[in-house]
Amino acid sequence: TGQCICPPRTVRPECVVCEPQTFGCHPLVGCEDCNCSSSGIQDQTEPGCNIESGQCQCKPNIVGRQCDLCAPGYYGYPNCRACDCHEAGTKPSICDLVTGECHCKENVEGPRCDQCHLGTFSLDASNPKGCTKCFCFGATDRCHSAKKYRVEFTDMSGWTLLSGDRQETSTSVSLEDESVHADLRQFPDAFQELYWHAPSSYLGDQGNQMSIMFVEDSYPAPGEIYKRELQLLEGNFRHTETHNPVSREELMMVLANLEQLQIRALFSPISSSVSLHRNCQHNTEGNHCERCKDGFVGNSSLEEHLQCIGCPCPLSVPSNKMRLLSSPRVESGHPRRTSHCSSVRPSFLFQRCAPGYYGNPLVIGSSCQPCDCSGNADPNMLFSDCNTLTGVCTGCMYNTAGPRCEVCAAGFYGDAVVAKNCT
Repeated sequence: TGQCICPPRTVRPECVVCEPQTFGCHPLVGCEDCNCSSSGIQDQTEPGCNIESGQCQCKPNIVGRQCDLCAPGYYGYPNCRACDCHEAGTKPSICDLVTGECHCKENVEGPRCDQCHLGTFSLDASNPKGCTKCFCFGATDRCHSAKKYRVEFTDMSGWTLLSGDRQETSTSVSLEDESVHADLRQFPDAFQELYWHAPSSYLGDQGNQMSIMFVEDSYPAPGEIYKRELQLLEGNFRHTETHNPVSREELMMVLANLEQLQIRALFSPISSSVSLHRNCQHNTEGNHCERCKDGFVGNSSLEEHLQCIGCPCPLSVPSNKMRLLSSPRVESGHPRRTSHCSSVRPSFLFQRCAPGYYGNPLVIGSSCQPCDCSGNADPNMLFSDCNTLTGVCTGCMYNTAGPRCEVCAAGFYGDAVVAKNCT
């Protein structure tokens, strides 16, 4: 008869679209039932799911493809309630999904995971073990957090650049820019390992003949600005000679009697120079971290560091998302917030959506939405290409046409959206 023999749970006669409450159309096995949990979905009248992934629409605090689990930090499905646990002291799972019992980190205890084990101190969310093991040079294993506080220490004078055979390389220091620079163009052709050696202001006054190191997972490319923040936790270090893990006691012994601090300077034989700079924070940049990065503005006073936030112009309405660049004005040495957001050409403002989005950010309530080209745009592009105001797709591929590339082009037939078989 020529009538199509449809795979299970597909719509006749084309057999390329899933029936309601099913997903994942396959030309041989058909579609799979959504099987959304009636207790966990938002809308009981529409129990369907995403036609591709099968993800059901879950209630707040409920997760899982079928909406059949409480989200991490909640328990008691389907009436998921927040666990009474201390965030800094719990594992990523936070608590038992059924009983609500808190999952404490290794060095943490208590019903809420808010107390350090005996022999540990300083409950910290960024510490994988929760609390840090006491180290009192063998006098005792009991300790508590001191009332002292950390301060930032920076000293760019006295840094030296040494090769693996302890040969020193000439450097130039700019105290104004807080940087140290070395020109490698006169360096021997043979590629050598170079290390920045910290001055005595960073070191201790005794020695214990122990050497530990931190090894980065990947090396920066030539010319790439490399930034790193390293926590002084034993799990971040290995012994230099054996590569064995470092214990808490060994780390404290090294820090108490620090003789050398080295930072690898050279990762490629084609580099012509290396530099060591102070690292800026809070979305700032500059030799003294004195200005906001592009796209940020901020305020500062004599007592506070510069704090930079995303530029709100041309309209400071949450719904109006747009691509922006910004720079603060500096008056009497202190940056001030400005409503001017400059583009690549300083005389213009970014008043349109970023590539891959459409809308009008100058109209209140008109947010920038992603271009929807039905998956028929050029896969080699980072984003779908459409008119930035209307959203009409440009450059439909695979024999498709229409504002969203949603139909087959003239002279072709098939399904441009699901089956994508315009021939």
